[in-house]
Amino acid sequence: MKLKMFFSGIILVLVMAADAAGTDITGKWVAEVQHGPLEKLPITFNFTANGNVLTGTTDQGVGKISDGKIEEDNISFSVLIPGPSYAEFEIKHLYRGKVSSGDEIRFTREMRIFTPDGKDEPVNPGNSWPYELTVKKVQLHDNEALIKESDEDKREKQAMAVALAGGSGGVLSLRQPMTVPKQTITSSGGLTRSYYVYVPDSVTAPVPLILLLPGNGASGMSQIEVWKSLAEEKNVILVAPDSFYTQPPLPEEEVTEFLHNVLDTVKAAWPVDERRMYLFGHSAGAIVALYMAIAESRYFAAAAAHAGILPDDFDHYMPHVPRKIPVAIWVGDKDPYPYLSLENVRNTRDKFEKNGFPIQLTEIPGHDHNYYRIADTLNKTIWEFLSTSSLADVPVKSSTPTP
Repeated sequence: MKLKMFFSGIILVLVMAADAAGTDITGKWVAEVQHGPLEKLPITFNFTANGNVLTGTTDQGVGKISDGKIEEDNISFSVLIPGPSYAEFEIKHLYRGKVSSGDEIRFTREMRIFTPDGKDEPVNPGNSWPYELTVKKVQLHDNEALIKESDEDKREKQAMAVALAGGSGGVLSLRQPMTVPKQTITSSGGLTRSYYVYVPDSVTAPVPLILLLPGNGASGMSQIEVWKSLAEEKNVILVAPDSFYTQPPLPEEEVTEFLHNVLDTVKAAWPVDERRMYLFGHSAGAIVALYMAIAESRYFAAAAAHAGILPDDFDHYMPHVPRKIPVAIWVGDKDPYPYLSLENVRNTRDKFEKNGFPIQLTEIPGHDHNYYRIADTLNKTIWEFLSTSSLADVPVKSSTPTP
């Protein structure tokens, strides 16, 4: 009897130890998160569980899972999302969740900013970032489906490459929502980057073009979707690359080269009014748009930005910009990002004014960082601003300024 009780005790201890070590969630997991009003993008996690320690990789940020812990069915970890090199801050996505079934984990995601001086601040940018998401384990048959899907994407890209080379025999229609093919270009540094082109069916003669630059980590489709109806109404071509701050990041010195290569490809395939090419960017894309405005003032007719600033690195270059390109900025007075405070955005306006640029700043009362919530209305105002400008001469590419 005592021996039986002894072995029963050993089994109980082993079971309790296994429970304390946590659930084994090793494997590939996928979640869908909302980017913009219509597009859902996948996030992939490759978890490795070792007792109560969780490690692994993801297609977010730096690609590595940190601070991972497993306590019974409770899961927590973080993912570092580096800011632009000039911003001197880092963003972390903090995940906390619970295994709700063998193949599903429900997470709450919090976003926090960490600065070199030790500040740790929460960020609440509204509906731009979901706070709750469910990740599901990818089974073998799901992997096979993903492989088939990938092959289909490759065929679609090959068809678009033929069209861009002139094989289509005419103007392509990209009118169907969410079916705009992703296109790619490889930079001189060997990095392949993605972008999207939307051309209304009615385009037959040269029309204006807007280069749309999305926020940190976002797909170019998040911009295409909210500009599409205006593009159809006004007969405008839309071009939108994926965010420059996705993994792997595009070096700053290659940004101008990449954008020129994209636009050269688009102009070779579709009728573009080269004197009416415009810039618009949101958040991290707004910073790039303002940078491109001064770097390529004789190439773009005008630039607009939502929630963006111009880093101090370019102050010395602004007096030497050959054309004082018209610029407009919109920002919410409730934007939660510290570097996008009204003081910093007004400082950017003052820089442009000081150097003779026509600059407009609109501060939106009660508005936060969520551009997509007001895009339908705001985009009409942005177009009214952009469409009044055109280049007097053919566009000229400039040398990229060195910060």
